[in-house]
Amino acid sequence: LMGRKGGGAGGNDESGDGSNPNNDPAVIAARETVTALLAEGTIERLIECIVGKFLMLHPDEVEEWESDPEGRYETDLAEEAMLDAASPRHCGGALLMTLMNVETD
Repeated sequence: LMGRKGGGAGGNDESGDGSNPNNDPAVIAARETVTALLAEGTIERLIECIVGKFLMLHPDEVEEWESDPEGRYETDLAEEAMLDAASPRHCGGALLMTLMNVETD
C-alpha cells in the first residue's frame, strides 16, 4: 500500500478529494498496528507465547517421549498434527516459522 504513495494518477491526495488510499483511516490504523507489532522486543515475546501455548509438549507427551522417544516420534507422524491446518499446533508452528523469517536477530 505504501508503494502507491505519490505514484501515478490519483497517487497524491493534494486535491483533498480523498483519492489516496494511504489516507484511508483503515490503512493508517493497519500501518500503526504493524509498526507496533514489529516494535523492539514484541517478536521475542510473541515467540515465547507461541512456543509456550501451542508448541510445548503436554505432560503426557513428555512422559511418552521420555519412555519411548521413537514411539513418540511415530505418534507425531501418525497424528500429523503439524500438517493439519486446523490444528492449533500447526498454526502456532506456521506463525513461528513466519516470525523467524522476519526476525533477523
